[in-house]
Amino acid sequence: MRASAKWTACTTSLCPDRTAAAPRPTSTSGECARLLAEEARAFRPAPVQAASNHEAALPALLAARAVGLPFVYEVRGLWEYTTASKIAGWEGTERFALERALETLVAREADLVFTLTAAPADELVLRGVDRARIRLAPNAIDPDSLRPVARDAALAASRASRKAPSSPGMWVP
Repeated sequence: MRASAKWTACTTSLCPDRTAAAPRPTSTSGECARLLAEEARAFRPAPVQAASNHEAALPALLAARAVGLPFVYEVRGLWEYTTASKIAGWEGTERFALERALETLVAREADLVFTLTAAPADELVLRGVDRARIRLAPNAIDPDSLRPVARDAALAASRASRKAPSSPGMWVP
């Protein structure tokens, strides 16, 4: 069985066939890290990269360190605060403190950290992450990079010959 097929047992979002409706797996971060390290040894990616939260990132960090590769952490949000916005008193719980500590640990140990906005970057700096290792990677594009192009008559004819359906949101020549 390929290692990637085994990832379904991991608690990480790296499991390609895990759905939101699936029961929560019980594997440890160490087991997931071992499986990820196997894949990293086989494929030798330039860095090992993981996105929020620590459940995905900690095994990836451990795997990267095990095989001597750089680790990049993409912080898409501070999930402990997302939970706190939904559950009154969450910020005073041990679970909040644990999740905050694990997020901080992964970010501090990462070779490079991406955040979507300056707010989480600032928060991570307050937690001890070196600002020089943080980059912004916003969920957006530069609208100036979108340039109109001339209509491609051959492409339009090709699409028309396939009788593409006309409905809202579909491109039709």
